[in-house]
Amino acid sequence: MRKKRSLLLIVLSCTATIFSLATAQAACPGETQMEMNACAASDYARADEELNAIWRKLPKTTQLIAVQRAWIAYRDAECTYQKAQFEGGSIAPLIYSSCLSDLTKERTKILNGNLLQ
Repeated sequence: MRKKRSLLLIVLSCTATIFSLATAQAACPGETQMEMNACAASDYARADEELNAIWRKLPKTTQLIAVQRAWIAYRDAECTYQKAQFEGGSIAPLIYSSCLSDLTKERTKILNGNLLQ
């Protein structure tokens, strides 16, 4: 039973890795890895600016601040984990920035929904 579970975890991990790599490359096409890395970093910067614009409009409760801090810690840890699979490779910055961008865009939608309520 443990062997089956371990095999399943390996398959799921490989699938997630392939998906994150394909998503990152599709979002930032370019001629070189350096161009794709720069594109992903710019995309994250834009996503972060949008998140901060929404954040400035929200009423800051103690609970919201605590949740946002926890989310930032989660985002950073998750993206560091995703990047670690490619550590030492030239694609690692693309994976990291794409992850930051994706999670930041998701969080922006959530916070924007709170703003509209």
